[in-house]
Amino acid sequence: MEQWTTRRVALLTLTVGIVLYLVYYVPGAVAHFVDRVWDVVVILILATALAVLLSPAVGFLCRVRLPLPARLQRVAATLLAMVGCVALLWLVVSLMATQLFHETEGILQVSKTWLAQAPTQLQMWLDAHSADFPPEVVSRVAGAATQMTQSLLQYQFGFAKGALLRGWYIVELLIVPVLAFYFLIDGDALRNGTIASAPKRYRQFVRDALSDVSAVLHSYVRAQVLLCGGVAVAVGLILKLCGVSTYLSLAVLAGVLRMAPIVGPIVGGVFCVGLPLIQNGVHTGLVVLLCYWLLFVVDGKLLTPILLAGSAMLHPVLVIISLLLGYEFFGVLGLLVAVPAAGILRALYLRYRQAFVDTTDDADAIPTQGADAERTGAEPAV
Repeated sequence: MEQWTTRRVALLTLTVGIVLYLVYYVPGAVAHFVDRVWDVVVILILATALAVLLSPAVGFLCRVRLPLPARLQRVAATLLAMVGCVALLWLVVSLMATQLFHETEGILQVSKTWLAQAPTQLQMWLDAHSADFPPEVVSRVAGAATQMTQSLLQYQFGFAKGALLRGWYIVELLIVPVLAFYFLIDGDALRNGTIASAPKRYRQFVRDALSDVSAVLHSYVRAQVLLCGGVAVAVGLILKLCGVSTYLSLAVLAGVLRMAPIVGPIVGGVFCVGLPLIQNGVHTGLVVLLCYWLLFVVDGKLLTPILLAGSAMLHPVLVIISLLLGYEFFGVLGLLVAVPAAGILRALYLRYRQAFVDTTDDADAIPTQGADAERTGAEPAV
């Protein structure tokens, strides 16, 4: 048997050590790096969305004739639009804050009371129908219901605590308006610089791709703002007319959840229908359910296709897959950016095919047609 040299043993030991280091430490380092990169991506997405929302106001103010240089006028218009946006948000919050606070407190109290009473009511129903079910099924169902309600009650506090401690970063949120400010005043310069940095043969593709991405973002962000605001107003009116006391908080919740297509309205419907059903009775719950379903149909079949105008339109299956992937990898914020990200990828793929794949197929088809004409003795088509 050949005896290993000291050099071979040292090389093997070093290799094993490197492999073990990669196995045990690199995944954590990569995960940490991905988390930090995702934080930056979220900031860029929020800043881009804010810039898209303010761009119509900035463009309108820039068209006002003032004795100022063009760049200085755009800076002034951007600052004025941001100040106006902050003032509008402050006005809305000041008008709604007190009622929202009382309604949210009432909703939490009703939810806790109902969750605390649900196991007892379920146990009474199971006792009344115990002859229809085996005893072990009755005990398992009652135990599972008790455990589920306790978990939900604990989850309310845990979710709020996690959102306060991990979900909101004050410094990062302050960076968002700063980035949006520079996107608004230097958007054309950034776009031209990106095009100029690409190789000459790809500059037209980059120019068209940036235009497609801009069209998708503008269409999606503005459509979402209009749709979320419209849904919030419609749900608030429906609940107010039905006599639901917590109409404002449920309307805001429905508008916020509308940002996640397909899944958001369904989750919002659980709250907007479930709470009136508990508070106001079965009749009110059924009326709210019917009105909410009609609103859901009008939103999905009429308003959304018109407002998005095909820029970010995806098949519902692709939307659901995008939402699942976004939530799986990036959490709640992934739900908000999954659909526009999928729309951007779709637009880039279509532009890539138009610029490279389809033109190559057309170029390959021309000699083939000529060769077929020579073999058949016919004249090639002009």
